[in-house]
Amino acid sequence: MPPMSKERKKCVVFSCSILLILIILLIIILVILYFTMFKPKSPEITSTPVSLDSLNFTLLPISLNITLGVDVTVKNNNYAAFKIRTTNTSLYYHGILVGEASVDPRVVSARSTSTLNTTVDVDVATMMTSGSFLSDMASGSLPFTSETVTSGKAIVLNVFKLHANVDVSCEVGVSLFNASTNTVCNTTVHV
Repeated sequence: MPPMSKERKKCVVFSCSILLILIILLIIILVILYFTMFKPKSPEITSTPVSLDSLNFTLLPISLNITLGVDVTVKNNNYAAFKIRTTNTSLYYHGILVGEASVDPRVVSARSTSTLNTTVDVDVATMMTSGSFLSDMASGSLPFTSETVTSGKAIVLNVFKLHANVDVSCEVGVSLFNASTNTVCNTTVHV
């Protein structure tokens, strides 16, 4: 193989230098885009106060049917969709599980907000096993604890992934006499 001329060597070195500079610029642009726009962010998940969807209460004969509504709002700030795999809600009365519900998996589009709605039918027969049931009925207020667990992930550019688990715990007081609820909720996000 004949030796390269000086001009050809200069051309090869120049071409390689330009290619290296372009690769470095591309890497810098991708890093800047990742840290400014495409970096996965945890979703903002809030719970609205637990609502009383239905309450049927009669004194004679004693009858009680309760359905509670639980709404969880998911605000996705990412430039990619947030895929919610599972959402489960458990309802407790004095630590006794009295109702469960789940929401089907769904996708919250990029930079949008979605509300997950579910209703929980309360198992009154199980509530009656609690020693506090009669005194709570006499006072006209039933204390519940609602726990909603949501898990999902955001995938940006099919490369960057963010898994998030969100726990929403609510203390719910159901008034039998005026058919209303009083709710205090706490949200914890695990990324």
